Amino acid sequence: MSQQVHAAGGLLVAPELAIRELLLVGLQDLAGDRTRLDELFARTDELLNQGTAGRWVDEIVDGYLRMQEDHGGDGVRVLVGPPSFDDPLHWPAVSVVMEGTAEDEGHAVIGDIQTVTTARVGQEIEKRETIGIDHVTTIQVQCWAAAPEEALVLHSVVHHLLMREKSMLESAGVDQVTLSSGHVRPDPQYHPQHTMVPVITCRLRHQVAHTRRTRPAPATVSVTIDSFEMGSR
Repeated sequence: MSQQVHAAGGLLVAPELAIRELLLVGLQDLAGDRTRLDELFARTDELLNQGTAGRWVDEIVDGYLRMQEDHGGDGVRVLVGPPSFDDPLHWPAVSVVMEGTAEDEGHAVIGDIQTVTTARVGQEIEKRETIGIDHVTTIQVQCWAAAPEEALVLHSVVHHLLMREKSMLESAGVDQVTLSSGHVRPDPQYHPQHTMVPVITCRLRHQVAHTRRTRPAPATVSVTIDSFEMGSR
C-alpha cells in the first residue's frame, strides 16, 4: 500500500499579497519615470478652456509628484486591509481589501485531479498528482488621498499599473484578471475628511491546489527466473 505525502504546489495562498506586490513594484518603477507619467496622462485634444493639453499634463504630473512630497515624502503607501487612520501625513495610500472568494462552479471542483506527473528521485520513480479547485476572488483596491482630485489621479496611476502588469499576477498563478471601477463612501465617523474614495475591483480566477506524492517505486525491477527440469514419467 502506497504512502501519500501532501505538499503545496502552485498554491496561490493570498491573492491580496500578489496584488500588493504588483503595486509596490509598479509604483516604485513609475515614481522616477517622468516620461511614463507624461504618457499616462497625455491628451490628444487641444479644445481646453484654459491652457493647452501639454500644460494640462504637466500640471497633473506635477500634482501627483507634489502630493507624495507634501504628505510625508515617502511615496504611496500600499496597505493590506482598510486604513485605520485619518492623518493627512499618511496620504496618499492604496489599500488592498478582499471582498470575497468562492468556488468557480463549472470548472474544477474540490478533489479534482488537475495534473499527473512522474519524476525520477535517485533510482526511484515518484508519482505526483495535483489536486485542486478553481476559485474566483474579488479584491477591492481603494485609492486614498487628502483631496478627491488627488484620489482620482492616484486611481488613474493604480489602474494603469494593474492593466500593464497583469503578467505578474499570471506568473503568481492567476488564470484570468477582470478590472472594473467605481467608488465607495467611507464611514464619516472614522474618516470625516473623505467623502469619496475611488475603487478598482479586481476579479481573479485562480486555483487552490496541493500536490499529493506517492511513495517512490523502484525505477528498475530485477526479475530472477529459477531453472527447472522436465522429466519423463
